[in-house]
Amino acid sequence: MYGMFGMNEILLFPYLKQKFNTKKLSLLINNHRDLQSKMLKISSHLILTQKQKEQLCSLPVSRFTDRKWESQNDATSFLKVHNLILENKPERKWKVRYSNKAKGICLLQCCCGSDASLRPKNGNSKARKSRQIYKFVGCLAFARIKKYKNNCINIFGYLTHSEDCQRQLPFRPLNETINWQYGFSTYYHSFYKKILDEEFPNISQQERVAKANELWNSLSDELRTSFIQYDEVKRLLEDNHLNITQ
Repeated sequence: MYGMFGMNEILLFPYLKQKFNTKKLSLLINNHRDLQSKMLKISSHLILTQKQKEQLCSLPVSRFTDRKWESQNDATSFLKVHNLILENKPERKWKVRYSNKAKGICLLQCCCGSDASLRPKNGNSKARKSRQIYKFVGCLAFARIKKYKNNCINIFGYLTHSEDCQRQLPFRPLNETINWQYGFSTYYHSFYKKILDEEFPNISQQERVAKANELWNSLSDELRTSFIQYDEVKRLLEDNHLNITQ
């Protein structure tokens, strides 16, 4: 009976027997066992480091969400709050890790909790890597959604995103030449050119660009992407202003 519980929980049983009658205690034990059983079943489908697995296993059961719905309005409202309505947007933070349509099961994991280096190696590994638009920060969030006849009836998971995860913004792969050029142009004219003018006032324009290009290539993908995104927003604002004035 006690096989699914730790020593601290076993020591609590005498107290629980005093507080609850046998029927309620049995229900409490079964619910606890059911939650731990679900964790064991879905954990193999998640892309987790050893540290993340240990962190999830160390969390108390009370930190996990296990909710059933009879009303689809309630289900939809809950899923929207946690951004679990999967819209076809590349910047969405949840990724499907396992799906079984016959059983109505869909397992989702936060992108910031998926270490791309742990993905199975196959012929599509390069294509998969290019779709990694969020930085891995060890977030533990995941959700197992159960459906019946296209209606959501149950959710189980850990829905709390880490603080570091909540600060992450999507970045795009740098394999698009046009975006790379726009980003470099913004970086050079809005930032590095001023430094070059002060530190190297006598070098040629060609040497200036070469120095800027050298430093640009040494930047992280995240930082270079930030310049690309800044340029995109700037151009959108300029286009919008032009449309208004015309």
